Amino acid sequence: STTLVTENASKRVIVPTRSISNNWKGGGVFNDSNWILSTGSPGGVGYERSSGYQTYISFDVQTQMYNGNTSCYVRIPFTVNGDPGRFNFMMLKTRYDDGFVTYINGREVQRVLFTGTPTWNSDADSNHEADGVESFSVTDHISALRQGGNILAIHGLNVSMTSSDFLISAELIAGERSGSPGGNSISASAVEYGGVIALANSTHVKARVLRGGIWSTLTEATFAIGPVVDNLRITEIMYNPNDPNTEYIELKNIGAETINLNLVKFTNG
Repeated sequence: STTLVTENASKRVIVPTRSISNNWKGGGVFNDSNWILSTGSPGGVGYERSSGYQTYISFDVQTQMYNGNTSCYVRIPFTVNGDPGRFNFMMLKTRYDDGFVTYINGREVQRVLFTGTPTWNSDADSNHEADGVESFSVTDHISALRQGGNILAIHGLNVSMTSSDFLISAELIAGERSGSPGGNSISASAVEYGGVIALANSTHVKARVLRGGIWSTLTEATFAIGPVVDNLRITEIMYNPNDPNTEYIELKNIGAETINLNLVKFTNG
């Protein structure tokens, strides 16, 4: 694979105060010389009023965004050497808080937590913490690439002007994959589910999505069957008794329905 855009690539950044020509997305000639140049590692654009994102931010936009705007524009020039038609997969890797819309040479290739038509002061649909890098297959948009100069443009979106933090960074990877066994192929014994998967007991589920030859990041969730959260209580604790072998915690089901304690555990304490 080829990394077309690194996370720490040089970029131009602006927090808009008015509508800007759509050519900023890379679909036409655009002069971004009055945008602020951001260079070097780690490469992220954002702000952090508490703690958490400082190690990802190269360009701080708190002054412009906090109580100012929920939108931030980023333009990243990059070069494709040779014919981009040789690529058969392309992946966008991002850290984001809260949402974004991404373009390659003016074509929208990915959006997360935003609906409708983006404007210079749009905000994200909801909160999202940038807990790690997330990968999105943008293989369907390889044709947006051109040999030579290209623009990756990102419209970063915060959920509100008083949000305590904001972050956007991106990496773009493309290449050729053969789909050989053990790679991105699907097992012949895999079962395709066309409807709802019914769970009879509390279950921990791990899932990935294969789209355009790219596996998504692993998602995990525990589904509790029955009124476990509503009806399970700690009703008595015997702490530090004279006989250390008689310490105990009493759990009680305060409801009338039997509950299954499968996968229930103490996670803090």
